[in-house]
Amino acid sequence: MSSLSNHRLKKLSIYSLLIFALLIGSTFTSGASTSDEEERFRVDMKMEDGWHGVNFDNSIKDWGISSFIYAKPDQNSGKETINFATAVCKDLEDSECLKPGLRLNVRALFDKCTSDTDLDCIVSFGATKSDGTKLIGEMKEVLANRHSFTGDPKQGIPDGTGASIWTLRDGNNSNDYALVAGLELNVNGALESRAAGNDSRVSRRKMVYALQPVEMVNSADYKEVEMTIEDGILTGNANSLEKGCFVVATGRCALTKAFDTSLNFEVTIRLSKGVPGWMVGRIQDFKLGVKDVRQNGFEMTASGKPSTVGAVIAWSKWKDTSVEIRTLYGQGVDGRKWRPNKPASELLIQDGEARTILTYLNEAGERSIKHFNAWLPLISDKASAMRTRWNLQSVEDQSGQYTQCSAGKGLVGVINSNASVYSDGPPTFNKSTGTLEYKVAAPHYTSDGKTKHIGSYDLAMRSDVARCIYGFSNAPISATISIESDGGTNIITTESVNEVNGLIKLRASGFTFSSPTIKVKLSQAGAGSAASVTPTATPTPSTATTTGAKNGKKTITCLKGATKKKVTATNPKCPKGFKKA
Repeated sequence: MSSLSNHRLKKLSIYSLLIFALLIGSTFTSGASTSDEEERFRVDMKMEDGWHGVNFDNSIKDWGISSFIYAKPDQNSGKETINFATAVCKDLEDSECLKPGLRLNVRALFDKCTSDTDLDCIVSFGATKSDGTKLIGEMKEVLANRHSFTGDPKQGIPDGTGASIWTLRDGNNSNDYALVAGLELNVNGALESRAAGNDSRVSRRKMVYALQPVEMVNSADYKEVEMTIEDGILTGNANSLEKGCFVVATGRCALTKAFDTSLNFEVTIRLSKGVPGWMVGRIQDFKLGVKDVRQNGFEMTASGKPSTVGAVIAWSKWKDTSVEIRTLYGQGVDGRKWRPNKPASELLIQDGEARTILTYLNEAGERSIKHFNAWLPLISDKASAMRTRWNLQSVEDQSGQYTQCSAGKGLVGVINSNASVYSDGPPTFNKSTGTLEYKVAAPHYTSDGKTKHIGSYDLAMRSDVARCIYGFSNAPISATISIESDGGTNIITTESVNEVNGLIKLRASGFTFSSPTIKVKLSQAGAGSAASVTPTATPTPSTATTTGAKNGKKTITCLKGATKKKVTATNPKCPKGFKKA
């Protein structure tokens, strides 16, 4: 299982989140239905030498792990390395974790709020049917977790529990859902923070929402994820998660099922403080609302329909792999698993015919995209399985490109995409072209090998941050979107851009994969070049415009108030409620 990465911390201004109390739309289309069998698709470990496998399914790392606390050397101790850990803590009072020179990494999953004054807890879960009928979720149980702990409100550390199981009832029918909602935070100087008795040394770095329909199964074969430290690396036994459990406790498995994609789900959590930066999600028709509460906190509500994502989990004989894959395996990966009864030293064997390794990679990151593209020819450019997903998590700008313009702004933007893998931060700003760029990758075809995997991308970004980056005035901003791949530009069947309530919202859909780069060019009539970025390129024409003519298609612009959409087709027509410009 992958080691937990160490990130820089920031503090969120609660009031800056209020700008996000509005609707943010997105459309995901996969072109294929998903069954419970595809949701539970896993690869068995090979038992003979000479096999190499890859798993890009992020459900194990981000959602399957319950609450825990672990200690590592403080940044200034001189012992800091990216993976080095010293102890898994029993609780915040564990003497092994309160030694001088240690800091804490904390993952805290929330329980249900029991009163209106509770903070850092789940307020509600529910769904709305297509006919408008609302289904109210009832919490059924919280899965037992040996690493659960009692938090410290004075330090701003929430209680940490196991994942919760909720039931939605519709007449005589009922369905169970596993819900993961919580925070990850750092305590910079565990002993000093305890002595101070306040949150001055506590920084929240990640926020997670994840929901999945499940079937609860009892068996002694299922074991909870127990966190341990091996050679200074925090690891967890994920065997039960690899059997298809979305979350697990000893003797209890929440076995993954497919979503009813017609339902619109909604989760509300109450927070004492939030997390700054960006959020990435896999939610259709996404909406995010925030409101203040009386006890100096706020409630955040995420809602929308589930998205369908093409997962790649595959094996290949070492002799059948490519030179590119053999080179990438020499660069190190996030996580590995080798054959049972084989020592860890097998990882050091240079001869691929004499070892068998399954590599786990994140869904996000430049390295993951490289590995993903290298594996596509071996899987005939089709998904291993089509997963239904409903999740949202925060990411940070590790490049520092937004630092000056987003300082003190809190939540800057939200990205939704149905790509299999994607960039691990916000869009990068290309100074030479003046474009915001974001990389995505997915198989060209769904798991049936015939249906094209149709892509979508949705961006909502604070207008003031965008204006700062470009050096724009308060005048209206326009934008064009292009999808560029190695094979040239790609047709966008729908494109919309608008600015409302302090947000610039952009949407593109109808493009195909395998590994395109999405480019957004913002412009403003009469605006000069920004001194800090000096973009000199002219606005990039919409890909729908430049490629449509070549395919015998036409592009029209449709308007609905401040919202603009470009539609490309042989006989294009504006959507309902829109008028041709």
